[in-house]
Amino acid sequence: MIKLLAIPIGALLIYAGVLLGLLFSQGLLTQDAVQQVLQGPAAVNGTTPAMVSEPLDALARQQRAREEALDRREQALQQQEQRITMARQDLTGLYAQLNALLSDFNASLDALDEDREARLEEVAKSLGSMEARKAAQTIAGLDEDIQVMVLGRIADRSRGEILSNLEPELAARILSRFQEPRY
Repeated sequence: MIKLLAIPIGALLIYAGVLLGLLFSQGLLTQDAVQQVLQGPAAVNGTTPAMVSEPLDALARQQRAREEALDRREQALQQQEQRITMARQDLTGLYAQLNALLSDFNASLDALDEDREARLEEVAKSLGSMEARKAAQTIAGLDEDIQVMVLGRIADRSRGEILSNLEPELAARILSRFQEPRY
């Protein structure tokens, strides 16, 4: 059993001897160095552990303060990103609603245009079938835009007869409006 312990103890002594030899060859194995090792960290460069730890503590506090400030900034950025994401989602929803309203509005305008066109056609058909003098009296009482739109839908021959029964100034204004883009 002693033989078993002798091998590790021998290896440990050889290791210690090699280590001491290396320290001596490097010039690190001096009497002062041995005393510093034996006295502990208090004797290194004439400073005490408290003298070394105070600046380190101050640096550690500064580092923690910086890390906390960075954490707060990161949290603020994350909150801002969340607000931006929510605002973007809201805008997307509003954009979809706006498009739906615009589509409904355009459909309503188209329906109104169709209804207006049908009514103008009906008025034009009625006036075209009337006696020219009575049709001219009826047209004279309408708004000028409607006069032009209705007369534009009446056949050329009937339109000419109706215009000839209107006052010349009114007939001239209506005819000049026919030069403008078609209704």
